[in-house]
Amino acid sequence: MRRPIAALALVGAVSLASGSVAAQSPAVVGNDTACDTLSGAITAVFPENSSTDREFMDGVVAGFNAVYPNIQVDAQVIPWGDIRLRVDVLIATNEYPDILALSAFSQYAAEGLLNPLDQVLSSAMLADFDPVQLTDGQLDGVQVAVPWVATVSMLAHNPALLAQVGITEPATTWDELRDATQKIHDSGSIGYSTRGGTPDEAFSMVLFGNGGAWKTDGEWTIDTPQAVEALTFLRDLGQIDADRVNVSATDEETRQVFAQGRIGMIVGANAYGAILRGYNPEFEFGLSAYPSADETIPPVSFAIQDYVMSFKTDNDPRLAGCFLEYYFQPDTFAPYITGIGGLPGTLSAQAMMAAADPEIAPFTEMLHSSHFYPNSDPRWPVVQAKARETIPLVLDGQADPQAVLTELQATATEGR
Repeated sequence: MRRPIAALALVGAVSLASGSVAAQSPAVVGNDTACDTLSGAITAVFPENSSTDREFMDGVVAGFNAVYPNIQVDAQVIPWGDIRLRVDVLIATNEYPDILALSAFSQYAAEGLLNPLDQVLSSAMLADFDPVQLTDGQLDGVQVAVPWVATVSMLAHNPALLAQVGITEPATTWDELRDATQKIHDSGSIGYSTRGGTPDEAFSMVLFGNGGAWKTDGEWTIDTPQAVEALTFLRDLGQIDADRVNVSATDEETRQVFAQGRIGMIVGANAYGAILRGYNPEFEFGLSAYPSADETIPPVSFAIQDYVMSFKTDNDPRLAGCFLEYYFQPDTFAPYITGIGGLPGTLSAQAMMAAADPEIAPFTEMLHSSHFYPNSDPRWPVVQAKARETIPLVLDGQADPQAVLTELQATATEGR
């Protein structure tokens, strides 16, 4: 059983990472090959997490080429809103990138498109990845993806609004969450908005908080009684403020309203220190583990993980390994992850960030006790897309929880 996690308050903003990087010593990659003996050209595709990403990546490539002039890297930084479509086009046209950073990998691995990473990275590099996150990047026991950056989702709350209705501590159970929501609503503000995260993220918080899971012992368990009860609770919770919440609002727009002090609670994340104070530098808020159904189940933290993978191309996979060994060096990697407010996938970057900012360490600890999406199942991207279409219908009172979850279960098990 996962242990309860205490509430945390974030204070202060996170500085942006510099695009400059230091030169690295010649690396050894898969099959103990020295990178200074290799030559060729590769393509790397990364999503854009901030306005400084392009500058940062240019600096990484320039620093890498100073050490390994015989390896050319075409590094593309694509906005998050566009990257899935761009990647789909690359896959459909067999123009696979040598390196891809993305939130999904299992469907590519299932189609045999990815390199086993022991052919790409050195054993020393693989050993530097956080073992909790590293296991999540396996398919049938083969390491096909490594953790890049993660965020931990939890409950973000406005202490000022809670105090106005006589509440001094964030909720730890559903009853307390419902009570706080109703009291804040009755005071004239928005108690809780279900628009603070993606629909599948919001559902995951209550699903795990009711003893359920997307998968249990290798089998999909989306439409269990625990899952139906969880989605019903989330719907009813959101309906308390249905007359005040803009149901068409994006999660970013909801965060902006939260930062204005008009919402009591939403789904939040460790990165909110940088995000919310970008909207309102004076806003004070807290983060805590998400409330569970009752005291018998620990409050929930839920991790969203992005990965780096290497596609099989006509190029030597060790070329991709050389660039990744350079990219993941803590002097390069840690400042970037600090700048975007994430949690790094390597132990060395975690240690460097914790030494610079002690507030990072508790979030890393939460990551180690968090639930994850079933990322290693090739059906997950299809299920996730379907969930993002159908769960909002339940939250808006337009669909029945049991019917939607039964449909999601059928989507997950289709073809089996």
